[in-house]
Order: sequence, then C-alpha cells, then structure tokens
Amino acid sequence: MLLLFMHVLTHALFGAIIVFLLKDARNLSIPKKLVLSIIGGFAGILPDTLGFRTSTPWSHSIFFAPIFVLPVVLVTKAIFREIIWWKIWIVLSLATIVGHIFVDFLTHEVTLLYPLSLKEYEYVIFEAGDPWVWFPLMITILIVIFSSKNRILSISIVFLLIGSYMGVRSYSKLELISKLEDYYGEINQNILVTPPRGNLIDTRNPFDYLKWSYDLYSEQRIVRGFSPLLGGTLQNHTNVFHQEPMPVVLSVTGPYRKAGGEVDQSFNVLLDVRDDGNYYLVCEEMNSNHLKVFRQEIDGRWNEIQGTEMQRILDYFIENEKKSNMQ
Repeated sequence: MLLLFMHVLTHALFGAIIVFLLKDARNLSIPKKLVLSIIGGFAGILPDTLGFRTSTPWSHSIFFAPIFVLPVVLVTKAIFREIIWWKIWIVLSLATIVGHIFVDFLTHEVTLLYPLSLKEYEYVIFEAGDPWVWFPLMITILIVIFSSKNRILSISIVFLLIGSYMGVRSYSKLELISKLEDYYGEINQNILVTPPRGNLIDTRNPFDYLKWSYDLYSEQRIVRGFSPLLGGTLQNHTNVFHQEPMPVVLSVTGPYRKAGGEVDQSFNVLLDVRDDGNYYLVCEEMNSNHLKVFRQEIDGRWNEIQGTEMQRILDYFIENEKKSNMQ
C-alpha cells in the first residue's frame, strides 16, 4: 500500500509542478496557487482514473491525452478567468502526458501511440514510488506555492536533478545487462533488469531503491539476484541449472524457460568456476547432497564431466568453501 501511495503521489507531484510553468501563475495568491497545484496533480493522475492501461489503452495514449483533459481545462478556466484557455490546455496536457504517461513509460508498459499502434512501449529504469524522485518534487512544489521568486529556476533545477538521476539509472542498467551477458555468456539468453519491486512494497528505507533486480533465463540456466545501482558484486538468490536444454519464451510478464520432460533434472549451482580457459558449474542435485560438475562446450551447451577433471574442480570448490568459512 505504501508503494502504491507513493506511486500516485509521484504522478500528482509531476502534474502539480508542470502547471506552474504558466507565466500567469507567478501573480496568483497562495490560495489560488494551492488550487492550481491540486488541479495539476489531478491531471497527473487522470489517466488511471479513466481505466486500467491494459483494458483502456486510449487512457495512456499521447494522442488522446489532450482530448480527455478538456473537461479539466473547462473547470480550470472557470476558476482562473484571467488565464487564456489555450495556455491552460497546453500545460494540463503536458501535466498528463509528462506527469503520467511518460513516467509510466519509464516504469512499465504503456500504449503510447494508440490507436496508431497497439504495441506497449517501455523503458523501465525506476519505480514510480522512488523517494529520490518524489521528495525533490515535493520540496519544489512547496517553494513555487509559497514563494513568488525563482519559480522557473526551481522547476528547472528539480527537472535537471531528476533527469540526471534517470541518466545514471539508465547507464547503470545498460552496464549491468552487459556485465551479465559477459559473465554468463549463455546461448539464447534473455535478461530482465528492473527495480526490485517485490522488496519495495512496504519498505521505508530510501536506499532500497538504489539497486536492481535481475533475471537471466537461458536454455539451461535461471539466475536471479540483486545488484547495487552504482555497481558492485552480483548477489544471486537463485542459480539453477537444467540438464536438458529448453527454449526461452518471451511473454507479457517477461521471459521464462519452458518446462522440460522427465529427464529435465535441475540442480542448484553452488559455484561458477573459470579455469584454464574453461567454464565449469559445481552443482548440487535438488533435495540431495550429491555433487556434479558440468563444463560449457564451444557450442554453449553444458555437459557433465567425470574423472580427474571433475575431481580437480571439486577440490577447488572444497578449498574455496574452506576459505569462505574462515572469513
């Protein structure tokens, strides 16, 4: 519930700040500024009041936004008779498009170009309830309401800060994807990098937002974990190997590996080992302590190894475990 509230608050704050781009807003009294900010905030959340984005795609379309915002424009014009109606229409359209639809584009899929296209577009780089976004917005809206000076400067600064933050997140995401591709090097792999939504539902720690959740699916592996926003070690919480290769399917909820047959035995990966130009996995059978070692071949497939090569990798694994226990 906390994350949902912050999600709505982010949309509302974006909308509330955008309407203060109106030049006429600087001469308004504080009560009228409060009213204007409420109207802008409503414009920022308006698409969600018209229906869910998957069942009513027009509600999150940049082409329909200037149309369905018209009733709000008429109400605003009735309250602020001194402001030209088309100026109100422009800023409220911006409040809806930028404050809601574009923010949604950066957090999940939206039908941006409906009805020209039914395709859902997304470039997920942050969670809409991110306090590193809404807190600066909240400070800025208080400044522009209760101060008649530096209105445009304050708005410019907050958008510059948030834009820089988004730039850092975008670069960090691309770096993490590249790191996962280089480290695991699986064939036909699909990588999904998003904010760790499941861990943010009720969190009150702002630093929980400064990390990524990643999911890697390939024909024989499933790897999930977390990584800090500014780089660091990969923190896997799931590392599973499947002996039988199966295709990876892309769905609206993300990639997944198709279930195999009876011979599709799965293992927990205890250690990734790179030795003498080869890549090995030390694996433990599910519900068993029995260890097996698999080596990646030139074609990217994994095959079980035996004999002295297997024992050499297991000896390395045992030595590594001893060092870890001593730390």
